[in-house]
Amino acid sequence: MSTQGLIVKSVKYSETSLILTLFTKALGLQSYMMRGVRASKSKGRGNVLQPMQLLHVEVTNRENKNLQTIKEFRPALVYEQIPFHINRTAMGMFMLEVINASIQETEPNEALFEYLESAYHFLDQVEEISPLYHLKFMLGLTGHLGFLPMNNYSTATPYFALDEGQFVEAERRDFILSEVNSALFHKLLITPMSALAELNTTKIQRKSLLSALEAYFKLHVMNFREFRTPLIFGQVFE
Repeated sequence: MSTQGLIVKSVKYSETSLILTLFTKALGLQSYMMRGVRASKSKGRGNVLQPMQLLHVEVTNRENKNLQTIKEFRPALVYEQIPFHINRTAMGMFMLEVINASIQETEPNEALFEYLESAYHFLDQVEEISPLYHLKFMLGLTGHLGFLPMNNYSTATPYFALDEGQFVEAERRDFILSEVNSALFHKLLITPMSALAELNTTKIQRKSLLSALEAYFKLHVMNFREFRTPLIFGQVFE
């Protein structure tokens, strides 16, 4: 079977082999054993098999088998900026963290794959990347995972309820954003990716938005795993 895939995880299996996790267009989330790709005789082919890489692959898929086989692979996109700019690299790695923590689908989801593909293409190609990009990516992902926030913000409903996924009338004690953070959350929700540069925010505001989105994912994604990269890349995001 021929399909496309995004490498979301790469683990060294031995001196010469890798176990790759790909989110594929045709098969959803799949794991593959790649034998010998790190051997000297492979002529560096394994260098392509890095997290974030988009591939064209020829795969063998067998039911009830945990590790599938990739027979052939080649890059579907050669990044021009992501590997050479630390802020883009950091955002791309954080996006992988979100993907690994929240996507568990082993069924085909072409729309989700195309969203991920376009997100990495945009991250690589846009002239100037907004410090809000990774947060907007998270919001866009919620639409594909089934819990896109309702856009019902108004003066009558100025508080965002994380558990309900909508703006509500009264401020409560639990699972609620402050009025200021709710207004900021709404601005991020309605601003298109191409216009993020026009949305001016402070470091403190972006940190608050990240905390809100992480809490939102925890409430709506079963077995959601804690993020690690915000601690590592926090200064870059700021």
